[in-house]
Amino acid sequence: KAFGRGDTQFVDLQNHEGHDCPGVLAYYRTYHKEQLLIINNLSDKLIKLKNPIPEKDMAILFPKGMRVEDPDNQIVLEPYGFVWFLVLE
Repeated sequence: KAFGRGDTQFVDLQNHEGHDCPGVLAYYRTYHKEQLLIINNLSDKLIKLKNPIPEKDMAILFPKGMRVEDPDNQIVLEPYGFVWFLVLE
C-alpha cells in the first residue's frame, strides 16, 4: 500500500567513495508502518552506492540489474537498473 498511497520523501545517496550520485533517483514511500525505499539508476553507467540505512534490515522486493557486494554492503546498480526495498523494523 505504501507505493500507491504513501507519502514521498526524496533521498540523496552517495556512491561507495562518499560522493553524490546525480544519476540516481531515490525516495522513500511511507504509509502507516510500511516503508519502501526505491532506488533508480537513471544513467548509462554502473553505480556503486553506500547502503543508505545500514542500521536497518531490508527485504529486496523488485530488483532489476542490482546486486549487493559484501563485505562493504554496497548496492550495485547496472545502467538503468532499479531496486525496491521493504524497510524492516
